Amino acid sequence: CASIVCHDLSAAPVCALLDTTKLPVVAILEARLLADAKATWVERTEINRVLGEQELQAAFGAEGVKQRSSLGQLLKADILILLRPAKNPDEKGPPLIDCVVCETKRGLRLRMLTVVSDKNAEETAGALEGLIQQGLKKYAEKIESVVAVPPFLSEDLSLEFNYLQSAYAKLVEERLLEQPGLLVIELKEAQAIAKELALDQRDGTLQKSKPPLYVMGRFRHDGVGAERTMRMSLRL
Repeated sequence: CASIVCHDLSAAPVCALLDTTKLPVVAILEARLLADAKATWVERTEINRVLGEQELQAAFGAEGVKQRSSLGQLLKADILILLRPAKNPDEKGPPLIDCVVCETKRGLRLRMLTVVSDKNAEETAGALEGLIQQGLKKYAEKIESVVAVPPFLSEDLSLEFNYLQSAYAKLVEERLLEQPGLLVIELKEAQAIAKELALDQRDGTLQKSKPPLYVMGRFRHDGVGAERTMRMSLRL
């Protein structure tokens, strides 16, 4: 995509759109993004110069914090928008697009979404643009802390409610997502961040980033039927 001129470059993040889908809808998405003066965009020629397919694929995953940060340094970008084709479980179904919006200082994924690239390209581009705008909004909050919520520990005597280990964790995640300045990430991503911080400290690198927070939960159900009760404890 071509670069755009912003009225206040000091306040506008530098963004780079990295696309491996080669789908026509991306051209529509680019046009929409370039029309918004909230960001300045790295030129496509510069992206093609530094982009490696293998590097980009690694940057999508939860553990790719280092790759995302490295790509940001190469492109001199504050935010990366990563697009790649995704496999549709229905072989006869339309193609899918994985979209990840991430900041590059710590390699944090701000927003993620898989969309259907259907016949209505405008609707597909609109869904992707909406996700990107959410990511830009989250970036503007100046993230103070990141938190991961692993599946809760069940202390039940049976396996009947084991499926609630992830469900209860998701409920906590939903409440945390509402908090400004706080970013909820996957457990693997938190572990990757903690590993990078440990390596920096071991090498004597000055690292001002805070380590990830974890919300650990456990629960127990007692009784049966209408008399059943549930106890839960949370630890930060």
